[in-house]
Amino acid sequence: MQTKKERIFNICSLVCNAAVVVFGIIAIIIRLADYTAYGLGTSDTAAGAFRFFTIDGNIFCIIASAVTLSFNIISIVKKEYINPAWAYLMKLASAVTGTIVFLVIMVSLIGNFGEAKVTGYVMFTLHILNPVLTLVSFLVFERKTQEVKLNKIVLGALPVMIYAFFAIVFCAAKVWTGAVIPYPFLDVYKNPAWMSVLYCVGIVGGAVGAAYLFNALNNKISKKLYK
Repeated sequence: MQTKKERIFNICSLVCNAAVVVFGIIAIIIRLADYTAYGLGTSDTAAGAFRFFTIDGNIFCIIASAVTLSFNIISIVKKEYINPAWAYLMKLASAVTGTIVFLVIMVSLIGNFGEAKVTGYVMFTLHILNPVLTLVSFLVFERKTQEVKLNKIVLGALPVMIYAFFAIVFCAAKVWTGAVIPYPFLDVYKNPAWMSVLYCVGIVGGAVGAAYLFNALNNKISKKLYK
């Protein structure tokens, strides 16, 4: 049986996850339509959008939030909070992914393109709103109900690792060249080799570190809030 506090937190989690799913789907549909209609990013099809981690990362965040949302609803129906280990790890990975999206846009893109990347419904939703909602809901309103071994926490960085692997391969193989390269630091031919390696190691290493940090914070916050 859930306590009153647990019910409130579960509803708050439900609201955050529902917002991520609804706002995210709308934003991505609009963005893909823009690519198809206007050929944004040097591509005249929506497929060109998927080379951006912002799009891929937000799609993963939407899926993870949808999974957690389903357990929010199940928890309400069964009157018992349920969040299995695999769903917890998915949400952890989405929190890490969203944080990387947020940090990359703040550190890299704003410096190059001013405020253009974070204004308007689509850009604000994909770069700021959804990443923040994902992280807040994970850290504050959600907790695991099954034990998760510490060595599995690294899976929280898996989406970032997968994207980094394919992005480097596509750039090195010149599948992505010139303006098609989604982020300046991925241009392995234009940048010094050490710089590209440093960026990738830093981002992937940061994602692994963030996974363990967010897990630790979730454990600490859960112990305080669910006393």
